[in-house]
Amino acid sequence: MHRLERTIQVRDMRLTIALVFTIAAALLVGCSGDTSTDEEDARALAVAAPTSTPDAEPAAEATSVATAPAAATAEPTQAAEPVATQAMEPEPVDTPAAAIAPVPTVVIVIPEGCAPGASTDEQKDRLKAIAAAMFPGITNKERRRLQFDPEARDHRQGGIWIVAEFNGDELETIVMRKAALDRQMRDTYDALFNSGCDELSQVDLTGIQEAVTTREIGNSVVTPVVVFKTRLTRTVADGVDWANKEELDFNDIWNELLINPRWRKELLEAESAP
Repeated sequence: MHRLERTIQVRDMRLTIALVFTIAAALLVGCSGDTSTDEEDARALAVAAPTSTPDAEPAAEATSVATAPAAATAEPTQAAEPVATQAMEPEPVDTPAAAIAPVPTVVIVIPEGCAPGASTDEQKDRLKAIAAAMFPGITNKERRRLQFDPEARDHRQGGIWIVAEFNGDELETIVMRKAALDRQMRDTYDALFNSGCDELSQVDLTGIQEAVTTREIGNSVVTPVVVFKTRLTRTVADGVDWANKEELDFNDIWNELLINPRWRKELLEAESAP
């Protein structure tokens, strides 16, 4: 009986020990599972941390995008400044009357004309000398009145062709300047076609004055330019009443090759004025 009880006690003790080991093993397994969970949580946080950092980058991008229109707005303003400045820039005007110098007094001495039977070369030299004598000295702006030495060319249809360019005096109005050019051209045509040089067939005269002009960069300036150019042929000159030239309007006689557009506009306005 005692032996049986001892046997039962030993078996119960073994079951108890086995149960303790079982519970301990379970506890160890539970602890091991918690550790893996903590590690996974730590990894999750580590992965989430970089994600939180880029969150600041979109904010920075949004800021740069938000400020971009302001910069873009500033650039057109800077580009528009030269246009506005140019639009407000006053257009150059003719020299004020108070600044115009008096016209120098000159005495024109016309050389003798061609001798009868003079050769073509002799006639060319004589005609060039006459043309040069018609534009002596300097203008009231201290420019040489004769722009270039006159040229004597051979006309394609025969005869001598004289070409001369000269600077006019800067007077108060365009009407006065044009009238002065008319007189200088008229007297020069008279001297040349009545010089006895029978081979003269055509004369071209070009007047140069200060005028408003626009350069390639777009700025308007006042500078000497060709403003009036005329031509007279022997055929027309032979029909002119030179003795009464003061009474004639040579704009109806010579061939007008060129006139400055601004001059033309002002002259037409002056003619139509009451």
